[in-house]
Amino acid sequence: MEYEGNSISRHHPVRNLFHGVTDRALSQSSLPDQDVLDYLTELLMHFINVNHLYELKDKDGNSLEYLVDMCEGVSETPRS
Repeated sequence: MEYEGNSISRHHPVRNLFHGVTDRALSQSSLPDQDVLDYLTELLMHFINVNHLYELKDKDGNSLEYLVDMCEGVSETPRS
């Protein structure tokens, strides 16, 4: 699984670090699942790019920087 725009090499040291730490955590929690490991590693790689941290916008198009604002925005979204 690759996120669009993720230009960090598959062999970059930070990817290896995230993979190793995540693998260790999953093994310690008795969840050594390769698909979960790959997904979490890619998720961490996605958010290493600071621009991806602020993809969420409010109704006026401003970036949401705080978790409380993100949660507030979700609670205001109409459900179908």
